[in-house]
Amino acid sequence: MPHIAVAHHVTAVVGAPTPKLPGFAWPLLFFILGFVLGCIIANVVRQPRLKIATLAAIVAAGLGVVGAIGHVLFSTSGTVWMPVFDTTTLLWVVVAAVGFALPIISEITVGGVNLKLHQAQGVTLRATHLMQTWAFTTSDLLAEFEDPELNSGEAIESILKFLKLRAYEALEWIGQDGEERRLAIWMSNATIQRLEFFFSNEIRDAETTSITFGIGDGIVGTVFENQETWNERDAPSIPIWRRIRNEKPRYHGLFCTPINFGEYNIGVLSVDRQKEERFQEDHVDVLTAFAEMVGTVLGNEKARAFLAGLE
Repeated sequence: MPHIAVAHHVTAVVGAPTPKLPGFAWPLLFFILGFVLGCIIANVVRQPRLKIATLAAIVAAGLGVVGAIGHVLFSTSGTVWMPVFDTTTLLWVVVAAVGFALPIISEITVGGVNLKLHQAQGVTLRATHLMQTWAFTTSDLLAEFEDPELNSGEAIESILKFLKLRAYEALEWIGQDGEERRLAIWMSNATIQRLEFFFSNEIRDAETTSITFGIGDGIVGTVFENQETWNERDAPSIPIWRRIRNEKPRYHGLFCTPINFGEYNIGVLSVDRQKEERFQEDHVDVLTAFAEMVGTVLGNEKARAFLAGLE
């Protein structure tokens, strides 16, 4: 009797009906699995984000095609074999239609964006390489400051040489189209509460190098006071723009951003250009990174000590 009871128990367990997913759940499940699979494939071949989503959707829709065909061909009604067209079938067909349409839509609309993303990816890689180079050269300069025999004159000479080379690299990266662009660094002098000219790759005239900006004075002073970034199409048309010479402005587009090191507000980076155009996004990224690098150098405790004698 005990053996019979066990046998009945096993039969009851084995014979229990297996839980099944609702019919409409299968297309969704296949689509999700396909999307995950597509993401994995796209990540392995290192595709841009938009291409990852596109490829994942195509793989998911491809599984939808298989599911739609399988559901229609292998479903039976009653004892007579025949395809079953129900709500589930309709959902499979919709997924299949997306599978056929998506590659065509991708070629017409997404394709152009993908090309742009490939180009942007190349730009990002170049910018990343430049910033890595800056990180190494900055470390070398800061290590130089640790030399106990380094005097103030030598330190300032190294800083100016460093800024000259890095400014050249930044402006070279931005463009080699013949348009003139000027980069300048304005340093805060806490004693007189003004921003003074410190460095430029191009500006040499006494009229400009001798000018100072009060806190909140002009665009440079306003950027410093508000700690905000400006990217303007035509700076001379802005009411607070400071005119230095009585002549028609040669430079119009202007990028200004604060130079900081932690809580220490060092000054302002300004870059202007001849064209009446704002600086594009990737240029802004590079110039912002340049300002951060300058902040790391000029905000260094020993660099501040070396520069204190200039005030």
